[in-house]
Amino acid sequence: MIHSSSLKNALHLFIDKYKIEILFQLIKKDMGFNELKNEIENINPQILSKQLKQLLKDELVSKKTSKATNKKVAYSVTSFGKTLKPIMNSVTKWEKEHKKLITKIKKRNNRDSLYNYY
Repeated sequence: MIHSSSLKNALHLFIDKYKIEILFQLIKKDMGFNELKNEIENINPQILSKQLKQLLKDELVSKKTSKATNKKVAYSVTSFGKTLKPIMNSVTKWEKEHKKLITKIKKRNNRDSLYNYY
């Protein structure tokens, strides 16, 4: 049986505007800050920094600094973070199966939100 409190508790860790996108990118490969910024559309550096700090704190992401002279930083998904991959794959599959309806709903919601201001 699924409990809503369990679902809320789990989603709290990675449902912020960009956390899921950051995790998705880092599951594909380890990246530096600028690489992430370039891969994630419309994210500003302050938000990226804040989200990365929270993901580090929540042990979903780790940070490695190279010993080379340039001290390059790379972020990677922890083994705990990698457990989200099947969930992401399931959501992606669900989205593909329902793409037309999801697109229709998103368009309607965007249109409705414009009228909510008047």
